[in-house]
Amino acid sequence: MITPKYKIPEYDIPYYEDNTRISNSAIGWFLNKGPAYFRNMLDGKEKGLDLPQLRKGTMIHEFLLQPDQFWNDYVLFDGEKPKSAQAQKFCENLINTVEIELNKQLSEAYRKSYSIVGKSEDKILSEALKISVEYKDYIEAIKSKKILISQYDLDQLMKIQHNVGDHKLARQLIRRAGDHGSIHVYHEFQINWDYWAEDELNHGALTPVACKSLLDSCTFNFDTKTCTIMDIKTTAKLWHFEDSMKEFDYCRQLCFYKDAVYWYLANVLGITDEFDKWRFEFYIIAIDTTGSNEIRVFRLDSSQVCSRNDVINDTMTEIAWHMDKNLWEHGYEYYAGDGSETLNL
Repeated sequence: MITPKYKIPEYDIPYYEDNTRISNSAIGWFLNKGPAYFRNMLDGKEKGLDLPQLRKGTMIHEFLLQPDQFWNDYVLFDGEKPKSAQAQKFCENLINTVEIELNKQLSEAYRKSYSIVGKSEDKILSEALKISVEYKDYIEAIKSKKILISQYDLDQLMKIQHNVGDHKLARQLIRRAGDHGSIHVYHEFQINWDYWAEDELNHGALTPVACKSLLDSCTFNFDTKTCTIMDIKTTAKLWHFEDSMKEFDYCRQLCFYKDAVYWYLANVLGITDEFDKWRFEFYIIAIDTTGSNEIRVFRLDSSQVCSRNDVINDTMTEIAWHMDKNLWEHGYEYYAGDGSETLNL
């Protein structure tokens, strides 16, 4: 029996800042928007989506999976918020000023935010002071560098937490991170790893592609040699979740995570002699964001998840080719042939 006493690797570059490695999201960029967009995203020239539903999803993830960290990143605020773009800009400028003297701070922030045509210095300072008093609590809140949430947000988070606790399987899957005897539970589990693509474009040679994965939850049971991968999804289609599975190809995401964990077992935990004895379980906890925050738990079998093996390998093969040739304006088929491309119908 293996008695693991391993330390999770620490990485110098935060997950979302590391553009040297390929994530499942990057595979989606490549498949859905092509090599040029993929390259721009990795170079930081394109901005990722920053939609309200994504921000809410991030908030829910952290509240459920990292409760000890949550209040380091969020602050409850239900006070007065700026009513105009100019007032918002004034508050931000006041916080970011490098001026030391208070009156100069106020005047400078006002000048950068409002029109000062026809206004005397006294008028500018007077109006700036009035605005700073009106939004004093808001200014103090954003000075904390934390994300502001409302009482409504907190109530919704508490309701989701309650519903998870009431669900007979969800409450087992979202168990507290840590070591529980032979069961080790990790939340927000980052793995930096290498995918060895079966590079048919390079005469069958194996090509390593640097990758990264951030798993919502990963549980190792070293007695039963079982790895449970669980992912949380917020959705407006709880009772039509099959649509989301297809739209975002969550099976490909879980398959990519499975490959990352296999690499981790072999290269970090050093489990090679019993490698083939390990089995995987895959779950998605879906949380409704449109109504009563219902919870559904979906189990994916290995055949569903592993059905994306070829998609991942084919994509990694093409990515490796583009990286080697540094050609990004078109797909591989364009460069290899006469310029025409085929459709997968």
